Amino acid sequence: NFQSSLTQPVLPPLPPDAPPIRQYTLDKLSDMQLKVVEAARPPTATSLSATSSNGGIDQKDSFHPIVRVTAAAGTGKTTTLLHLALRCIDLNHKQLTYVTYSKASAVDAQTRIQALLPDDKKGCIEASTLHSCAMRILSKQSLESELDQERGIMFEDKFRKLIAEVCNDSIESYLS
Repeated sequence: NFQSSLTQPVLPPLPPDAPPIRQYTLDKLSDMQLKVVEAARPPTATSLSATSSNGGIDQKDSFHPIVRVTAAAGTGKTTTLLHLALRCIDLNHKQLTYVTYSKASAVDAQTRIQALLPDDKKGCIEASTLHSCAMRILSKQSLESELDQERGIMFEDKFRKLIAEVCNDSIESYLS
């Protein structure tokens, strides 16, 4: 039993010049899996250029859906997400992050997506664990003044505030 949940209920239409979904994807995936892949949209001009005052992407001016696929083991979650990533690359997304729970799953996903991508697109996707992705985001967003300079640590109250500022919208969208 395969189910998907898109956090963005109304999808903008695809532009008329959008490439078709690859025949390999159409042949390999079930109708339910294809619904997830069909949700992919090209990056918008605002998603490429809109920045907020803290230097990050201004979420309210851009379309960055979070796709959550939930299903039992062996039902095709990884395959679905890999084909979704491939579709996003075909639609000219320049950088994707595939987030999973374990290092083994991240390595497997990275290997499988690289096998599907042409050589000039192999650097467009990075698979990582949820933990390593969060640490990368937080390290990019943390301000030197927020760190204890002697020990290189951030105290819990400042850490929680930083997580809320950086990740709250994405976390709320994912959980809803």
